[in-house]
Amino acid sequence: MATKKTVVTSADQAEINQFACLHMDTTEKKDELEKSASTLKSIGEAQDEMLLLDEEDMKSVPYKCGVIFIHCDEDNDEMGEMLEEDKDALESKVAELTEKISRNEKKMGDLKKVLYEKFGDNINLENNDD
Repeated sequence: MATKKTVVTSADQAEINQFACLHMDTTEKKDELEKSASTLKSIGEAQDEMLLLDEEDMKSVPYKCGVIFIHCDEDNDEMGEMLEEDKDALESKVAELTEKISRNEKKMGDLKKVLYEKFGDNINLENNDD
């Protein structure tokens, strides 16, 4: 019984490479999205905690800025503004990442369809990490 050989053209290889790049980019974006969502949750919790602080506690509140902490002294409004700015920036980042992931997944779906039509069971484009 003869087996049918499928020829892989340079166009096919380009599509496979594009799929691999999209997959890697999507995985990285999902990791970044997860971290951003976690940070966003922490900011929300910090905002809630600030509402519970009494005047004595508000005298020196540590605020993480990069890898260091700064102290905001007795200015609840300044701290609230800083948290709100960070929250807004992260919400924008989360929306942008979500959109990029969605676009990548659509492109990957289109490529899967084309590649599975041509190669059938001879190619595996499924993500086993999920």
